[in-house]
Amino acid sequence: PPGLAFKYSNLGYTLLGEVVERASGRPVLDYLRTELLEPLGMTDSTFAPTDADRPRIATGHLAHPFEDAAVPAPPSPTHGMAAAAELYASVHDLARWLSLQFRTDAPERAGAQVLPGASLAEMHRPRYVEPDWSLGYCLGWRANRSGERIWHGHGGGLPGFRSQILFNVPARVGAIVLIDGMGPADRIALDLADRAADLLAELGPTPALPPPPPTPAHLRRFLGMYSWANFGDLARVEYRADRLVLVGGSANPAPGTPPCPLDPTDDPTVFLVR
Repeated sequence: PPGLAFKYSNLGYTLLGEVVERASGRPVLDYLRTELLEPLGMTDSTFAPTDADRPRIATGHLAHPFEDAAVPAPPSPTHGMAAAAELYASVHDLARWLSLQFRTDAPERAGAQVLPGASLAEMHRPRYVEPDWSLGYCLGWRANRSGERIWHGHGGGLPGFRSQILFNVPARVGAIVLIDGMGPADRIALDLADRAADLLAELGPTPALPPPPPTPAHLRRFLGMYSWANFGDLARVEYRADRLVLVGGSANPAPGTPPCPLDPTDDPTVFLVR
């Protein structure tokens, strides 16, 4: 009966991809692109790299069987099992996927919230837990215990590559590790994530910052872009830290200097650049 044991199954997710195809009437990889990757802004992720993508793809490496050397890994297409593997992604894109996992309070699916919060929370709930409580298995995620923290995560691997993503919902922190070789991605990710969570715990809650003071009404009219006529460029007048400042453009004769305060004069429309 369900819930009595756990078995990792790529075949299970391959069959799930077939279910998605039949339910949607669309190829599963096309469905994943339009319903998950694009709404999340994962524009560097694909299941089918183009010729333009290939120069950006890392080369995987394998240990040479007879000497101390690494050799490039051959391509490993998964063909009909692509629904269970073969996602090409960047760290930035995976961070977008990770950040979705923290939005469990969202009432409904909309835009980058590709699943309502209740569905995300359901995916995080273990269906099976090992007798020593060291591991639990959720919907697509594995729950890893490290001390008093529970890290949800999932790794992957093809010849020449290893990956791992971990996150802790209460701390809202995670780690992503991608290796173009053979290494303990899960161990590295757990060490990184634990270290980050420890540092955040030491810092304590972020104090609420007071809102910035509004620009006084008599100065608001000066804000905006100005022609820097002598240098053929533009300058900006901004209100920063309770005063007007002049910010030069790229042709400023003293590039890299901080914004210059504008001191008022007796004439309300004339200021001195300090």
